[in-house]
Parts: sequence; C-alpha cells; structure tokens
Amino acid sequence: MTRGATTGRGPRVRAWGRRTALVALVGLAAACTGSGSDIGPDIPYLSTPTYVVAVRDAADRPVCNALVAVAGPVAGSIAGAASTGRNGRADVPAAVGPAVTIEIDASTATATAGDRFGSIRFSAPGAPIEELPFVAFLPDLAGSSERVLEVGTVTSTITLDDSGWSGAVLTIGAGTRVARAGAGDAALAVRTGALPADRAPPQWLDGSSGPVLCGRAVAIEPLALRLEPAAALSMPNELGLSAGATCELRATDPVTGDWRRVADGVVSSDGQRIDVAAGAVAHGGLYTFAIAAAATTTVAGRIVSPGATEALSDVLVRAGDRFARVGPGGRFELREVAAADAAGVPRELDLLVQGSRYREARSTTRRITALPGGTVAVGDVELDAVLVTPTRLLSVSRGAGDPWTTIAISSTEQLWSELAISDGVARADLVDVPAGFVSFVRARPDPQRQYDVRMAEGFAWVPARERVVDYRLFTRQEPWAPGGRVTRVWVADAIGGGLIDGAIAYRRYGEGDHERLYEASRTFVPRMQLGPDSDATVAVETSAGGRTLLSAFTARGVTTGRLEAPLLRAVREPLGSFAPHALLAGTAPAGGSDVVVSTQPVGVAEDWLDRALRDEPLRVDVPRPLEPTAGAREFVIGVPAPHGGLVALTGDRDAADRLMAAQLALVPDPPLDRTRVQTIELAQLASFDQRIVLPDLFLGRDAAVPLDAFALDLAAELADRRLFEIGRRLAQVGAVGNDAELALPPFAGRLRGARFLAVVVARVADATLVREQRGVFRLQADQPAPRAPLLPLPRVVAPLPGASVPVAGFAIDLEPPPGALYQVLTLSRTSDDTLRTWTVVLPGDATHFTFAPLPDGPELLSAGSYRLRVEATRVRGETLNRQALGPYQAAVARWISIGADEKVVGAVSAVELGLELVP
Repeated sequence: MTRGATTGRGPRVRAWGRRTALVALVGLAAACTGSGSDIGPDIPYLSTPTYVVAVRDAADRPVCNALVAVAGPVAGSIAGAASTGRNGRADVPAAVGPAVTIEIDASTATATAGDRFGSIRFSAPGAPIEELPFVAFLPDLAGSSERVLEVGTVTSTITLDDSGWSGAVLTIGAGTRVARAGAGDAALAVRTGALPADRAPPQWLDGSSGPVLCGRAVAIEPLALRLEPAAALSMPNELGLSAGATCELRATDPVTGDWRRVADGVVSSDGQRIDVAAGAVAHGGLYTFAIAAAATTTVAGRIVSPGATEALSDVLVRAGDRFARVGPGGRFELREVAAADAAGVPRELDLLVQGSRYREARSTTRRITALPGGTVAVGDVELDAVLVTPTRLLSVSRGAGDPWTTIAISSTEQLWSELAISDGVARADLVDVPAGFVSFVRARPDPQRQYDVRMAEGFAWVPARERVVDYRLFTRQEPWAPGGRVTRVWVADAIGGGLIDGAIAYRRYGEGDHERLYEASRTFVPRMQLGPDSDATVAVETSAGGRTLLSAFTARGVTTGRLEAPLLRAVREPLGSFAPHALLAGTAPAGGSDVVVSTQPVGVAEDWLDRALRDEPLRVDVPRPLEPTAGAREFVIGVPAPHGGLVALTGDRDAADRLMAAQLALVPDPPLDRTRVQTIELAQLASFDQRIVLPDLFLGRDAAVPLDAFALDLAAELADRRLFEIGRRLAQVGAVGNDAELALPPFAGRLRGARFLAVVVARVADATLVREQRGVFRLQADQPAPRAPLLPLPRVVAPLPGASVPVAGFAIDLEPPPGALYQVLTLSRTSDDTLRTWTVVLPGDATHFTFAPLPDGPELLSAGSYRLRVEATRVRGETLNRQALGPYQAAVARWISIGADEKVVGAVSAVELGLELVP
C-alpha cells in the first residue's frame, strides 16, 4: 500500500499580469518571411510524458551525470533513461503506471571532484504524479575498503570491514559462488556506503506491517553482485534494541526495487551491533534493519517563499519514511512518522523541503524533535525556488540555423543565470529555465548591414505546465543609432544579460557632482541626455549567499542611442559542479617528460578570448583528471557530452614550470557513451615544428617585463567555427631581436582548415605594482602574421601605489599609452561578507577620473584596502564592427553583447596597485 501521501497532482500556475512572448522569439530577421514556424530548421520533437528525478549526495549537493532509468512493472509503462544535469535533475522521457522501478547508475556521477557514489535501485509511486515525490540520495563510497572478487567460487573466507566508513562488515564464506548479473565474467570491485534512515528510499510498499523504524541503509556495490549462499552482515544498532533482541533485515529487491524482508538480525551481547550470521546479502543493493514503530507522530506546516510573501504549492516534503507533494495553500501533513526508538526515546528528524518538477531544484532542511502520539507543528518553512521548465532553443539567422552561437539566459527576478552555446544544428537545451527570463545572442558583425548588429532581447513568462517549450530564436536586426541625443541605458546582469531591478542611474558632467536620475526596473529602461564630456553611471546593491554585493559601472562620452551597463548582482556558483559527461580511457604516446590531457565543452572564439584575457579558466565541466599522475601515459578522463572534445599535449617543463609543448593531439569528435567507458587511441600527434614570426612584437615591451616572462595561451578554431583550448602559459615564445617566434603545430591532419587564436602574455609583479602585457593574434599557415607591437603600459601618475586616499572622493591621474582605443579602471575591495567593484570605461586618451560617493546609492567607497587596475586596449586596424559609430562608441555601447574578439582587440596592457581608503 502507498504510505507516502501525494497532495495535489500539478502546480498552481502563477497568474502573471501579462504573458509576453520573447521579443526576439517572435520577431523575424529582416530577410525572413512567414509566420516563423515554417522558417529555418526544425527543432526535433521532445517527448511530452516525462518523469522527473532529483538526485543529490549525502551532503545535499546536486549530483551530475547520474544515469537515471525509469521503468514501470505494470502493463502500459514505457521505460526511459536520462542523465542528471548540473542541478541534479533528470527529466526522463517515460509514461509510467501507478508504480515505477528507478535505477540510478552512479558510475560516472559527481557532485565534487573525486566523488565515488554507489548505484541504487528502488521502487516509487508513479502515475498520476509525474515525478519522484522525494529526493534520491546516493551513498558515498569514496572512503570504503575495496575488495575485488573474481567470478567463481571463493576458496577462503573474505571479510570487507567497513565499520569505520559505512558501519557495515560483510563476510563472504569459503565455498560461496560469486557471479555477475547479466552477461560478462569480469571481476567485481565490492564497496559499501551508507545513507541515514531519512535519506534512504522510503519503504512506501510495506505490506500490512504499518509504520516501521529503520536504521541506516547500507549500499552493497555493485548492483550486479550475486552471492550463493548469501553472505553474513553486521551493522550498528541504531534502533535502540537491547542485547539479544531480534529485528528484520530488509533489502531492495534486485528486480523491482521494493523493500523485502530477507533475514532476521540479532543484537550483539554488548548491544552495539546487529548481526546476521548467514543468509543476509545475496545481491548488491540497499540493506537496513527495521522494526515496527512503537509510536508515531504527525508533522504539519506550510511552505512559503522567502519573507512568507507567497504560499508555495507543488513542492516536495519528507520526514522519515513519509513524503508528500504540497497542495494549494502550501500546507502539508505527514502522518504516521516513526517517532521513537525501541527504548521509547523520541527521534530527531530532518524535515526536507525540495523543489519539484516546476520549481528550481533547491532544498532546505528543518531539524525537528518527534512528539510521540502528537503533532509537530513546524509553522512556515521558507523555500527559495522559482518556477522553471525545460526549454529548447533554436538559434536562427535569416531563416537558417546559426550553429556555435552563444545564447545567454538570465532570470529577471532571481539571482540565477545560465550560459548556453548552441550545437552543430544551432540548438541549445536548457534543463531548468526560470519562468521569467531574458535572452540575448552574442552579436557578430554583419558585413551586409553596416548599421545593424544581430541581437535578441526581451521577456518570456513560461507557463509552468509546459514541460518543454520549443522556441525558434530569430535574431533581429537592430540599428546602433549613431549620434542619438537620448541614450537608453540597458542595466543588465554582467554574466547573463538579464535586466536588473532596483539599479540606480546617475549622470555627471565633467568633474561635477553625480546627479541621481532614475531607478531601473524590468519594465523601465532609464534614458539620459549625454554628451562627449558626460559620465553615465549605474549602481546596485544586492545580497546573495550571505554576502553583500555592491557594483557600479561608468561609461564616459557615450552618445549612442543605447548603452549596455553591466552590473554584478551575484557571485555565481553552478547548481552542480559539473556538466554531463562521458568517460574516455586511453594511452598518450611518448613525446617528452610530461603529458597533459584535458577535455572541454565546444566553445566559440568570443568566449575563449574573453576568458583568456581575464585569466579565467574554461568552465570546469568534468571532474576526472589524468589518472594515474606522475607522468604516466594512461588516463581515464571525462568529456562533456554530447558536445565536447579532448586535447593532449606532450613535452617538457621549463624552469618556470611552463610546458614546452612538443606534440598535440586534438580530437574534436571523440566517441561518447554515457553508459560505459570508451577507449580512444591518441597515436597521431602533430609536432610543434612550425615557426611563425610576429614581427616587432617586442618593440612595445616595457623594460620592467623581461623577455623570458612571456608565454602563450593557445586555442584552435576549426573550419566550422568550433573552438578548443590547447593550453595556457605554454613556453612556445622565443625572441629574435624585437621579433617573437612561436613554435606551433602545422595546420594538417585533424587541424586542416583550422586557425589558431594566440595570446602572447606576460605578467610580472613586485612589491608595489603588477605589470601585464598581452598581444592577440589569429594565425594561419598561409598568411603572414601582422606587425603588431605590444601596447606600452598605462601609467598611474597619482596616487602612488599604497597611497592613502579619502573615502569622500579621490582623483586618478593617468598617462595612457598612445594608440589605445579605450581604458578600463576597476576599483575593487573584497571582505568576508562584502564585495565591492566599480568599473569605469574611458576613451583611450583620457587622463583623469574622480571616484566620488554616489548620492543615495550603494556605499562603494568605504574605509579599507582596495585594488585599482588600469587596463588599456588597442584594436586591430579595421573599423570596429564596420559601424558608422566611432570605434570607441561602438565598443562601449555594446559592452555585454560583444566580446573581445568582436571588438577586434589586438593588444592589452595593464597595471595594478593597492590603495588605502581612509575617512
């Protein structure tokens, strides 16, 4: 019988004031005609019937890359499988009956690097609900003692003593036959892990025995293990039983996943453990000791949004073995919760509240003490989760799919964002898109429309009932209105582009005072009259993750019709540590004392160059490093799936620990199968024997930056625009007079038709100042490298490094390098609970800026230690993005939607120093 009550089938759809389609989703490109539904490539149909499963680890972190299979043992059910994403949820295409069997293959699952989880199989309620009505937690095996068992008969007793990890002791007697379920005779690596009783799959099918009290659940890994006769098992006594007392040993059925009685346990003479001498473990799975509950309690309360502004329906709650799906009004009641152990001592319980199919997969826990025979009223429990839905986007430009395009998705109301890159058919799949979001496509220069740039922006309120929303994303042509008298200030999230509510807009002329103008909102875009000598500033204060964030952005002399003003409103942490991936195993060929194997998602030039210039690594999508280390050639490594690549470098290290790369293997399309480890051969390597000269690069080198400080950041852009990072800080840069000589592999074999993105970089620091110089190049074997000397360093005339300046305001006097298009000043301060950052964009010839407090705005200037970074940028010779606007105007007006690659950045130089702000 079903012991978990399910109150309410579906979500209560929030009544939005309007349902406005995303402007770019319904607007067509200038060259397109028709309704939009008959233009461009089709989005492959997504199955409507799905069953959502949320998977987390024992520390309540989302688990990525767990393969979830759902099958119903009743007639009419359809099996399906899907991998969990970064938020720990799998949307499994499956139409199910009243009961389902769920198997979670955790062989490649991760929440943080180094994880090793146990796979589990269990039963759960199915239709009419469309999701697992409780969280599936995975047992941690990382600290288990492993015993490898060969298939066949055991000749002597084998004991796996994990009493210090899972608490279990497994004893396999001599004469036991070891087998593997299914085909194959490979050895089995046996490990154990444990789940607390209220984290194990509930015993919702328990016959007529009534509520039960269980101890911890021990996972015997792998699920395919079969033992005949069954092995002995010992586990800690967590039931409060006295010495000599008996209880049931229950296990999950190897086929249906139902909890079944498999043996009886007896408490040891010291009362510390419960033992089953034989007949306990016949197969892999979950095991727990249980007794009938002597007393029960009821847990009742209400689930609300932060600040109790709204009652939340359609979320999941659980206490012990009892679970429910919250109905209208946010109220829930869990009855017959086991309340006391065998000695009558009240239990300490965790009330777990979790987002559901239609709400973001966040969770909260409330610790409560059971009240035997009574009701525990927990009152209002706050859950911070927004409505979400899986969404599939198709990026279309002029009626054709636009592959490898950056698409940003940001919530308009919450501190949430996700960045997606469409794949080879211009499609982007987003697992949990919030109900209110803003989207934009990274703009690219349009050679046919000199005054336009492709852009998509607007709002969409996704109805919660729409499990999968398919959108054709037409990027529209939007003019860059040169010389506009009034400038619209688009106050947006610095990462995802989402509009920011509550940001304050200011205007300042010359060295005058800041004039407070407007407060931006989702429905109001501030407008300013700006001139060549005026500053536009926006600022916002937010709180996220227990930290206060104060952010400001200033642009000088922007007179276009539109100005993007990015602000930092959250310190982003992914919902899971890693993206879905598959495992590859192989052996790297010889070619030096060191080998580096790395994997990464498919990228685009714009994103890679932005990250390289900020010294940010590529997004860490996979957890598996080279194994084993210490120069060994064998590796097992994760590759982002379905669109990822593998890069292998061999070579030797120099005195500065930079890799002197000798050979390169680039595999853009490796075999990826999430259900098993694939093998790959890296026999064909390209040697770094091609010499490319960068004429007169070192003419602009600062005397304080030595030649041997320069290194190379390198990426390969394939003919189809996919980009793969090869390495950072490679020792491939030599000097011949003022020329730089790069050692690169030839454009042949797998690299035929590709070109390199190269950043020659040096960063040196002394006690007072950090100096940095970078040159940016696109290189092809059949084209000579341009003459592009490094950009000389900017100079901060005043204040001097380490100087004390007043909080009430202070001036920065600059000596910019000749040829700079623009300069970026970044003033920042980080403390334990507060992050302050103020970014200022100035013309390349600007020599002065004054930082001053913003009236009635965030307190960006406070007493303490700050870092000031002054960065100058020079672009390559062509007119920036071929716009009628001046290059500086064009760069600053589109600060978010165009990156360094599209600003045609050619060289960057920077200095960084410390300042002390005093009252």
